[in-house]
Amino acid sequence: MFLKKTGTIHGGQLANADEIFDFINRFSFGLLLSRGSGRIIGTHIPILSNNNPEQLELYTHIALANSQWRDIEGQEVLAVFTEPHAYISTTHYTKSETVPTWNYVAVHIYGNVSILHDANEIMELINNTVSKYEPAYHDKWLAFNDDFRSKMLKGIIAFRINVTEVQGKARLS
Repeated sequence: MFLKKTGTIHGGQLANADEIFDFINRFSFGLLLSRGSGRIIGTHIPILSNNNPEQLELYTHIALANSQWRDIEGQEVLAVFTEPHAYISTTHYTKSETVPTWNYVAVHIYGNVSILHDANEIMELINNTVSKYEPAYHDKWLAFNDDFRSKMLKGIIAFRINVTEVQGKARLS
């Protein structure tokens, strides 16, 4: 796998594939950064992982109205996953000569984008997304007729990110 050790979590490395997968699955509403129109573009979106340490892939979709997809095919992108964080004041330390810090855990995933064109692949991504975020809605979604679902899917662009590098960092005092 493409893991780089850049931090620890209380006694353990944040470079273990299972820890990384657990983290990105728990905090899966990530920030996707890419280049377009001569600048960096970012969109906060739900991102799913295939959890395969041998060939990690991320799957996501954005609204057709979001221009970020226009230049993203084949591009190296950065997906950022973070958890709740906390400012740590110097008042928490017994020594007087201390500096404040920030506690956080973050995973950065780099990879190359392939837009999904196969209707079955796109439907699988949306089915998995609905199952993860609103399981109670999944049966209703599947009960919709194919025409209705097809019309809804025409409003999104779905893609896969073929992961080239994973960086995990934890700063917990």
